[in-house]
Amino acid sequence: PMDRRTMISVLAGVVATPSFAQLSKSPSPDAVDSKPYHVLQPAIAADRKRVRLLFAYDCPFCLRYHNGLVSWGASLPKSVTFDAFPVIANLDNESVPMAIVGRLIGQALDHKVLPAYDYAMFTAIQGDPQTGAMPKGTLNMDHVLNALVEAGINRTEIQKFVRTKGKGIEKKLQAHADAVNTYQLKATPSIAIGGRYVINPDHTQGNPQNLLLLLNGVVSRVVQGDFNAL
Repeated sequence: PMDRRTMISVLAGVVATPSFAQLSKSPSPDAVDSKPYHVLQPAIAADRKRVRLLFAYDCPFCLRYHNGLVSWGASLPKSVTFDAFPVIANLDNESVPMAIVGRLIGQALDHKVLPAYDYAMFTAIQGDPQTGAMPKGTLNMDHVLNALVEAGINRTEIQKFVRTKGKGIEKKLQAHADAVNTYQLKATPSIAIGGRYVINPDHTQGNPQNLLLLLNGVVSRVVQGDFNAL
């Protein structure tokens, strides 16, 4: 399994960009665009039939919105794929990429454990406001593997995966760092729809009901193939 030294060397290879420092993690009404979404230029062709929830484990607003947005994603038409995709918005927090490596393992072995795993990572990194639990400090591989076991994956199965198919899985971290620029993120959480429209809570002044209405409207247009009508 990957140790802390390996993780640090991997992180050294992840390219930092100015966007990391500028990314806002809190809804700010002053930051609202003139349109209730951000249009990606150019559009991401591979995401044409995908809805992607872009979240950060160290973002308190992501923790607040996560379960609702994942439940919403599960209700989408079968013609689109919903994908919860954690991003690395802060290169100084070593726990976030470690949590993402654990999620990649969970994703490969059993998608059903991801809600429990995500909650475990959010609260390990941020603490739990509901129970008053404090953050665990910098996460290591034992933390994330234990969280996967507690979420329902057999430990032997995890160990076998890490030694075989999962070898080098940390190389996928670059895509999670690149997502900040790829999707031109202004805040987390953000929802990218059809590879063209990106919406975050800023666009509805942090109102969850209005956010869902906006998301449903944009998804409906994209499902109908009407990319230019918005």
